[in-house]
Amino acid sequence: MESPPPGTPWPPPLRGSSLDLGRKPGGAGCAGTPAAFGWLTAKGVYAGSLLFGAQGPRDSCVYNSELRPYPAPADLARGSAVAPSGIGGSVSTAAQSSPGAPSPDTALRGPPIALALTELHVLLLYSGGLAAVSRLSGELIGTALPPEGTGPLLGLVRENALSAGAGRSGGAGKDGGGGGGGVWVWGSRAVLRVRVSREDRHMWRLHLEAREFEAALSYCSPADPRQRNRVFTAQVVYIYIYIYIYIYIYIYIYIYTYMYMYMCVYIYMHL
Repeated sequence: MESPPPGTPWPPPLRGSSLDLGRKPGGAGCAGTPAAFGWLTAKGVYAGSLLFGAQGPRDSCVYNSELRPYPAPADLARGSAVAPSGIGGSVSTAAQSSPGAPSPDTALRGPPIALALTELHVLLLYSGGLAAVSRLSGELIGTALPPEGTGPLLGLVRENALSAGAGRSGGAGKDGGGGGGGVWVWGSRAVLRVRVSREDRHMWRLHLEAREFEAALSYCSPADPRQRNRVFTAQVVYIYIYIYIYIYIYIYIYIYTYMYMYMCVYIYMHL
């Protein structure tokens, strides 16, 4: 495509850019239609939803798109210093030595070199590690460093859920285009598999902060009743404040209208 469709503000691309598509589940062994996308650009991750079949000849199929900046280097350094390694896989025999392994402070510097969409997160690959960013809030969820001896990381790819034989595809926040299957990372000396598990464990809190109480309840863990209690409490407080403000505005308008009518009658009677 030589230029973006009218009304679609695309950011400038990044050299060596990466694009990944999240697909809806398909039937009869099909992967399904792309429903979401993530793209590395010079200014951040440009992500959004895709809708096909309801446009005119020149209408855009992109909606709910947003450009989010890359995580700050300071946040990446703190995350890599405290987060346990979340990258697992079989390391080849050539990767057993680790000359000059990067420190946590320098492993995640510079722009990312690739990305992959999971159901609820965007995985950003750096030459020295991996960062997970929430697709709902844009918040940095965590980072992971590869095992020693992997060498500089070069790329990552997400398997289709059908070819992986497992994994679920589904909604990710608002767009409904999740990523299924496994995620593979390769470096100069090893090929690693990324384990993505329980990635929805923080979603209830994100929906709660957005005051989406029904969605927050759907993500609460049955094993932790405190989560549901927090959602119910916040919902009651929100409703109470809303009713209080509504009553206050109603009384204010009533008093103001009464005083205005009284002054009009008073002026009319004394003319």
